[in-house]
Amino acid sequence: MQPASFWTFNEDYDAYGTGFATFGKEHLITLGCIAAVCAIACVFYRRSSTPVRKVFLRVWTIVPLVIECVTHVTLIFTVHPYPVHELPFQICNLFMVVGAFHAFKPTKLTGELLYSLGLVSPLLSLLTPDWTRFPFFSYWVFQDFMYHCFLVATPLMLLFGKDLRPNFKNLGKVTIFILGFFAIDVILNSILGTNFVFLSYPAKGTFLEVLDSWFRFLGKRGYLLGMLLVDLTVWTALYLPWILIDLWKKKKVAQ
Repeated sequence: MQPASFWTFNEDYDAYGTGFATFGKEHLITLGCIAAVCAIACVFYRRSSTPVRKVFLRVWTIVPLVIECVTHVTLIFTVHPYPVHELPFQICNLFMVVGAFHAFKPTKLTGELLYSLGLVSPLLSLLTPDWTRFPFFSYWVFQDFMYHCFLVATPLMLLFGKDLRPNFKNLGKVTIFILGFFAIDVILNSILGTNFVFLSYPAKGTFLEVLDSWFRFLGKRGYLLGMLLVDLTVWTALYLPWILIDLWKKKKVAQ
């Protein structure tokens, strides 16, 4: 195979994992840099005035949109035919839009979406990326890490700045919204033969492969049950502390 250029998008790399290793040196250094960027962004946001926060958050959430646009323009001009599986219908693409919407017009639903799923989903992508097949020093690796860094930092900034207060009572609306998005992806997957939100098969190199090995006895899509159980576990971990805090406050007031 000829050495790939920085911009080369090649689906025929020998195998997943040949670009760089998950939790290898390059991956760990990158995660450390991302953690530093998120920490700096959170501290800056926390210490800023309300007007500065609004501008900063809006600029911050626009960056992933710009990255996405650059990515698709690059694909249009460099890859023929256009790879339909790169269309922006993954779960992180959804939170890219939700984050930007929340920055300009925050609602209870957008805030809850960012906390309940918009934090964990891109974080898992960073920890177990499915772009390890690409050479580490390539645009595709750079943009994926940068893109997910901005997504993870958005709810973290809101939490650290106390501009987001999770409420488990909003999870019903979150569930309906996400199921609607999944329904669209199921239809697109059946028509285009894609794997949006990994609803068709588990992506190689991700934690979904582990779930697939655990739930394979349920069939080729048994890992979806594993995803559901993981989501419920994550929601419990995310919301239980807030529920306990509210109960403690009520008990304290009652005394």
